[in-house]
Amino acid sequence: MSKTKEPKFTVKMLHPKYYITWIGVLLMFIISLLPYALLQLIGKFLGWLIFKIIPKRKAIIKRNLELSFPKMKTNDIEKLVNKNQFYSGMYVIEMIMAWFWSDKRIKKIVDIEGIEVLNKLKKSDKGILLVAIHSTNLELGARIYGINCPGVGVYRPNKNIVFDYIQFKGRKRSNKYMLDRKDVKGMLRALKSGDSVWYANDHDYGRHRSIFLPFLGVKKAATMTGGNVLINATKCSLLPFTLSHNSNTSRYTFKYRSVDSDFPYKNVEQGCLFINNIIEESILEAPEQYLWMHKRFKTRPLGEDSLYQDI
Repeated sequence: MSKTKEPKFTVKMLHPKYYITWIGVLLMFIISLLPYALLQLIGKFLGWLIFKIIPKRKAIIKRNLELSFPKMKTNDIEKLVNKNQFYSGMYVIEMIMAWFWSDKRIKKIVDIEGIEVLNKLKKSDKGILLVAIHSTNLELGARIYGINCPGVGVYRPNKNIVFDYIQFKGRKRSNKYMLDRKDVKGMLRALKSGDSVWYANDHDYGRHRSIFLPFLGVKKAATMTGGNVLINATKCSLLPFTLSHNSNTSRYTFKYRSVDSDFPYKNVEQGCLFINNIIEESILEAPEQYLWMHKRFKTRPLGEDSLYQDI
């Protein structure tokens, strides 16, 4: 199996240039020990701080929402922006929770829905492609999935060897092993062997291996073809899942969804559109908890102007 080599602790990590990183890791660990109610307050402060220090991010979030929901009223857009500010701060907190909390502590604040969908798919010999999204709680969502059914995580190595070491260990908790996000062959082998693989097909990574298709309110959005390749090559099962936070109860709901229609094999455009539709449904469950601060629609067809040129 093509696993990414797990980073090991080395003496190099004690070099003075990594002291700031180690202080950051220590701070993350200390924060992880705090009560969840206090963590939410810290998340709220971080969200405010991010928007204060980098106001451009707020403008990007607003533009993404305007593009994605063109029929939404201005007041409703503003409300979503304000809610997303809180969850943008919680992104950091929920990452800390995912990397440092025990399984027992996580289970105490999570309700699972649709477990029968997962159990049904596990009875088959097919691999399972987890249709994930870049939500603000993606780290925690991947951890919760692993608690219920250990799978294969996707990993982007970090140049900072200390952070890379901590990130790898955090993401590997409750899961089998990690694969570099560029290791398509490793993903194919994992799926063909019957494993479940976490895969998010919702970001804009440029024209390379992308096609322009409708996504939310944008008629021509750069859409990755990677998910379509994995599905066609392995005939794996699809399992969309979402994690949403309820601000009234301070609990999370982790939901598995079934895919009721057949995947359009051998048609790249229809296959990618099929995946886009699944992703849209996941986003719409809690749009305020999606990671809107990146320029999702930055890549345009040749000759078309940027949708962010005034930001």
